[in-house]
Amino acid sequence: ALAGALQPFGYGVTRVDVQLTPPERGRLPRCKDPDDQKFLELAAAAGAHYLVTRDNDLLALARRVIGFRIVTTKEFNQQLREPQA
Repeated sequence: ALAGALQPFGYGVTRVDVQLTPPERGRLPRCKDPDDQKFLELAAAAGAHYLVTRDNDLLALARRVIGFRIVTTKEFNQQLREPQA
């Protein structure tokens, strides 16, 4: 259902079965909560443009340049409403 809802906006859902190498993992910031690190790794491995979350420890990293944006659901919804360039 989610995949179909995002298709009109040019977004898709992808299953990812890859692991980051130690150098790739080292380029990611360390999340304050170690249990949340897996979400950063998954977003990086998937080549995601966004990591959408309500988790404050992840959102604290939102200003970092890491290859994808960490945003709230509200910010992501705003992005979906903006015309695609």
